[in-house]
Amino acid sequence: MARALWSGAISFGFVNIPVKRFPATENRDLSFTTLHAPCKTPLTRPYVCPTDSVNVESKDMAKGYEFAKAQYVLMADEDFERVPLETSEAIEGSAFVDADEIGPLYREKSYYLAPEQIGVKPYELSRQALARTNKVAIGRAILWRKEQLVSIRPLDGMLVLNLLLYQDEIRPPPASR
Repeated sequence: MARALWSGAISFGFVNIPVKRFPATENRDLSFTTLHAPCKTPLTRPYVCPTDSVNVESKDMAKGYEFAKAQYVLMADEDFERVPLETSEAIEGSAFVDADEIGPLYREKSYYLAPEQIGVKPYELSRQALARTNKVAIGRAILWRKEQLVSIRPLDGMLVLNLLLYQDEIRPPPASR
């Protein structure tokens, strides 16, 4: 199995199950590197300001949130660090729903959850309980400094963590012809 990307715990109130997170999918899209044809050296993408027509170095870059067309609020790293995140190294479970209540469009990315050695028994009890009842745990987790809506479901003898999309992130299907 691949190397664990994260270690933490699944928490349901007083129950705490230590786990490790492993990637469950991989991107198989073809990607190409732009090369300098004569010497076959990879080229880097230059960051150029279209207004000033100058190359922009990383020290002169900023993050901005567009609140209206071409109007931005600038955000500094300190702004992101000050955001109070209530969860930590735990996946905080908050509800259980029937497995068929979460459609495939809501699943953004999947990861395997494997138990830490000390958490094998509660992990297996949780996996069996979810499988027997056909339920999925819903909760939240802090991943990549961002709070994520997640689900935990049993699959092939393991628990799978799905990053979920919110309703407003799902596009309507295209109009029929």
